[in-house]
Amino acid sequence: DAPGLPELLESHRDVPMIAISESQRRFFPDLRWVATIHHGLPLDGMPFSETPGDYLAFVGRVTAEKGIREAIDLSRASRVPLRAAAKVHSASEWRHFEEVVQPAIDADEIEFLGEVGPLERDPLYAGALATVMLGGWPEPFGLVAIESMATGTPVIARRAGALTETIEHGVTGFLVDDVGEAALAVEKVRELDRRKIRELTLERFSPVRMVDEYLQAYRTVLAERSDAR
Repeated sequence: DAPGLPELLESHRDVPMIAISESQRRFFPDLRWVATIHHGLPLDGMPFSETPGDYLAFVGRVTAEKGIREAIDLSRASRVPLRAAAKVHSASEWRHFEEVVQPAIDADEIEFLGEVGPLERDPLYAGALATVMLGGWPEPFGLVAIESMATGTPVIARRAGALTETIEHGVTGFLVDDVGEAALAVEKVRELDRRKIRELTLERFSPVRMVDEYLQAYRTVLAERSDAR
């Protein structure tokens, strides 16, 4: 949805392309899609906790589309503390921070960690009851989800974009339509098997699986080019 990108795609309809999710390609169904290949990450070294934590985690940017307002609302509704690791760089992010986040900090409703690296972020995932992704923007993929699930921590996410493909409802997390449903998910999230969440995630989103699928896509393109000669 970046300015100019739809026009660029339409003007290069003959170029073979790979999507990172079915959601990403759905607005351009007639382009020359070779495959849809979900991301893979080296997640084996992520910390793991079999015991659900006592807080909700938010990782991302302080923007309306990432859903930090909804994360704060969920924390209030469920009475489960929120810990947020989020960057605030641009002018619009700072405006959103002053409007939404700072009042919650002043009211002791949120523990705001700012932007953190993997050494702080990964234990934050592992120690959480759930990671929340309630923004309305249709994520083309959403790396936060698979990072969290690799630690065994389920994800409560808005039913939008590629999150509907990466999260298995009732198994690795919950897909919801609003904060009310998210509050219900918080009540049920302790029932999920965190070890199974980790195992499924390491299998589905491994770098080896991703590389194998890219190689197969490249072979397909090369074979088509060879046949056309």
